[in-house]
Amino acid sequence: MSMCSSYGSWLSFLISFGVVNRTQPAVQRINFALFRLTDPVLRPIRKHMPDLGGIDISPIVIILVLEFIQPRADLHVPAPLKAPDKT
Repeated sequence: MSMCSSYGSWLSFLISFGVVNRTQPAVQRINFALFRLTDPVLRPIRKHMPDLGGIDISPIVIILVLEFIQPRADLHVPAPLKAPDKT
């Protein structure tokens, strides 16, 4: 999710500054796919964030949350089971 969020942020940045042509079909498809992947996660964050004058920091919030959760999630993953020896 973090990767999709950062790709979506970069694409949005490039489109808003005119680096990437928004009317290109490939750009439209990629933008639509990234929006469909990230919007269900970003929408609740955007709803609770204050208006910052057109600056969307919800992807940064998601990345920080994922960075905070990841080390704690690794602690709860059980070790893989070894296959019994056939001797």
